[in-house]
Amino acid sequence: MEKITELRNVFRGLEKIEKLDEATLELYSLLGQGYTAMQEGRESSIDEVKAQIRKRREQRVHR
Repeated sequence: MEKITELRNVFRGLEKIEKLDEATLELYSLLGQGYTAMQEGRESSIDEVKAQIRKRREQRVHR
């Protein structure tokens, strides 16, 4: 019975993730990439980041 309850909790968690809109997931992805880049000592200008965001939005629209 415990395993069934555990699986239900996992599926509920997945449902919550699916409900997040794509823009929020994009933001989290960019934040994660930025954090990783900082740890590796890489830097990007604000203009480069803006261009990357625009490019991702265009790709999302064309899906």
